[in-house]
Amino acid sequence: MRTLCGVRRNPVARVASSLSRAQGTPVRVRAGGGPAANAGAVRAFEVSHQAGRRDQCLTAHLSIGRRRTGSDIVSGHGADDDAEPLKGHSVKRLIARIWRIIRGPMQWRILWFAHAKFMIGVTGVVRNKAGEVLLLKHRMWPADRPWGLPTGYAIKSEEFPKTIVREVREETGLEVVPGRLVQVTSGYKLRVEIAYEALHVGGTLKLDGFEILEAKWFSPDALPEGMQESHIQLIKAGTAT
Repeated sequence: MRTLCGVRRNPVARVASSLSRAQGTPVRVRAGGGPAANAGAVRAFEVSHQAGRRDQCLTAHLSIGRRRTGSDIVSGHGADDDAEPLKGHSVKRLIARIWRIIRGPMQWRILWFAHAKFMIGVTGVVRNKAGEVLLLKHRMWPADRPWGLPTGYAIKSEEFPKTIVREVREETGLEVVPGRLVQVTSGYKLRVEIAYEALHVGGTLKLDGFEILEAKWFSPDALPEGMQESHIQLIKAGTAT
């Protein structure tokens, strides 16, 4: 047993001394008393010590609560609000990571579903070597404006200049070579209009009887009555160059 200044110390006294240093409050132990005699004092101290620790925890908790509910309540922000920007940033990083992983055809499919869909109308200003313009009389067009340039809609995976080649062949049987881009018109809800110059290079005239009633070559200076104004402007634009 350890001694201090030659005096043997009671085990209970050692415990009381340790608890006193931890609490900062002296624990009285009767001199000469054994463990049984001083057990009550130690137990009383332990109860007091535990109660003190609970009071400290409660005080700290209330202090934290005051800090969170003071200026934060006035400003309308709390701990959960502070975490909100971090949460949003994490979500954006996660979405960006997933987007990089699925790159390729899957990305294009997602974009296709997420964005607006447009039909692409392609018109051909078809001229022959004499400078005349090919005009068609369309069955489906308004009765007072049946004449116009060859036109149609692009199909999937088709290049726009090739749309003119296909449309002219289907409607008239003639062969053309696409030329320069004349005009792009947007702003419609369901379509975009594109126009190309084209040169007649061969083929035999054979009309599509369902859509086309008549096909003729016209001088740009002697266009028929009942033409769409937009087609007249396309012809004049090409003639001026």
